[in-house]
Amino acid sequence: MNLLEFLTPSAEVCRRTGPHDKIVYTSRVRLARNLPEVPFPGHGKKADRVRVYEQLLPAIQSVPAMGGALGESLERLTPSDKQLLVERHLISREHAAKGAGSGFVLNREESLCVMVNEEDHLRMQALRPGLQ
Repeated sequence: MNLLEFLTPSAEVCRRTGPHDKIVYTSRVRLARNLPEVPFPGHGKKADRVRVYEQLLPAIQSVPAMGGALGESLERLTPSDKQLLVERHLISREHAAKGAGSGFVLNREESLCVMVNEEDHLRMQALRPGLQ
């Protein structure tokens, strides 16, 4: 799937509303988790990262809140796709620089995004308008 076809147009993103959205554009909550007995992504070999990505991708996509989600490996994205995700705060700059074995899963509403093999095996974040 084409990333630009999946993402909400920027003009619509700017019109999202929430409590106190005149003061706070968006709020983000992040939670990081790691798998036991697996090297951290920065210390693991490519095979370790690929194995973790392949193991986690279907598990993340099976969560009901991730219905219709886009899951993609970072090595398959163009530099401009990565830059767009960074600008929307869906992935970090550090994550955008990663390759094989790193990826993300983004739900249809763009309110939940999970980065796989950034600094941690899982970095989950919720982004909502205003102070939600």
